[in-house]
Amino acid sequence: MASTLPLSDIVDISVNVGPVAAVRTNFNLGLIVGKSNIIPIDTRVRVYDKLTDMVADEWTGNELEYLTAQIYFSQSPRPSKVAIGRWQIPETAVAAVTACRNANSEWYACTVCGASASDVHEVAQYIEAASPSSVYFYTTHDEDVLPGTAGNIMDILSKNSIHRTLGQYSTNNVKTVGYEVGGAGAATDIHSGTANEFQITIDGDETNHTVTLTLTDCTTGDKTAAEMQKQINAIGGSTYSNVTVEYSMDHYVITSPNYGEGSEIRITAGETNDVSETLKIGAANGAADIDGTTTYVEAAAAIMGYAMGANTQTSNSAYTLFAKPEIGITAEPLKGTELTKIKSYNGNAYVNRGSVYNLFENGVMHDGTFFDEVLNIDMLTNALQVAVLNTFIDLSKVPQTDDGMQMLENALTNPLENAVKIGFIAPGIWNSASVLTVKTGDVLTTGYKILADSVSDQSQADREARKAPPVYVLIKTAGAFHNVKIGLYENR
Repeated sequence: MASTLPLSDIVDISVNVGPVAAVRTNFNLGLIVGKSNIIPIDTRVRVYDKLTDMVADEWTGNELEYLTAQIYFSQSPRPSKVAIGRWQIPETAVAAVTACRNANSEWYACTVCGASASDVHEVAQYIEAASPSSVYFYTTHDEDVLPGTAGNIMDILSKNSIHRTLGQYSTNNVKTVGYEVGGAGAATDIHSGTANEFQITIDGDETNHTVTLTLTDCTTGDKTAAEMQKQINAIGGSTYSNVTVEYSMDHYVITSPNYGEGSEIRITAGETNDVSETLKIGAANGAADIDGTTTYVEAAAAIMGYAMGANTQTSNSAYTLFAKPEIGITAEPLKGTELTKIKSYNGNAYVNRGSVYNLFENGVMHDGTFFDEVLNIDMLTNALQVAVLNTFIDLSKVPQTDDGMQMLENALTNPLENAVKIGFIAPGIWNSASVLTVKTGDVLTTGYKILADSVSDQSQADREARKAPPVYVLIKTAGAFHNVKIGLYENR
């Protein structure tokens, strides 16, 4: 074989291996998911710095996502960004959140507008195992919560010890939207029919707009609803472009995007080939027109906004959600027994204390873990992973020696020191079981301790697999006071 010269003399490629783990760059971005169609389905998620950016992106200010973002941005400290995700009907809420995660992996917290109890349950289960780690904030007005009726959404999530979901009970924060519920027994598969038109007016519009369906796309109830929505949206304008249509049980629900007493849907007969009778839409065909009906704004978006705004990572910036204000949210007029019931589910509520103070209580997830602990552990875990991975990348190699183990321990120090700086970790007594040289009752003088098994004790199989001996990171969390008892002594 003839001699050959290397390609590297002409094209010299230096290969740099980057991290492949699901890591984050921040923990202060909240996601709001809703059914409006302003964000294209192929985009799925858009990030906005402020409400005026949403207006510039053709949000009208009447959409539930916009109103929720308004609450989110109203908190102090104010979050710097919000992500808005699209829920594309007829997909499920959990499918929408999953798609939003696939489209954008940077958001840490999320809430879903208009989620039913079953939606909340499914999203909570998804978030429990989602990667990168995330948390879910939801609002419920389930009438079974306060009397303690078994099977309410807070009861279910509490019994399942859901770790990454925070639920808030709220009945006061409502908006009104008009919709039409079609008559029972509506047709679903109309693809072989001949009637394909009906007329619609929304929110007092004086023009009857003709809607023409593509019948070949109308083979099921969900597909027919999607086709109705598509063609109504095509009429254009901020109102018609944001109408939603769903197939529920055996009827169609057409919903206005606007809120207030003037919000309404009206279906009238078409001039030719009227399909309204087949679909059971329009009052003449058994539909019910409901104007300005009540819908609930995601009150939990307020505490989510506070959480995302307060997470600055600056010195002594660690915080809890307990006793924080929810700007723009009305306090729930709960009796003491009712609040106790909510707390028994590890739920939360925004309440008034002493006629003066409106407070968020208690800032816990459904397994009883405080939100701040979940957040700070997630941040520390991420930082430790990145620190070690960067050590592997930056150094020529990490040798299987005591010096190599010291390199790994050194990499862990900066993230732990940052946890001390923000106020998550503090010096204290180790009250858990003994770990290597640290015994129960020992004082962690820095708030943390890094330990590792000896290289000399590892198995030959682990050495040949290039595994490091186990490393143990012990931390003492600073915790927080949420109540206090004071003894007042008087002497006269």
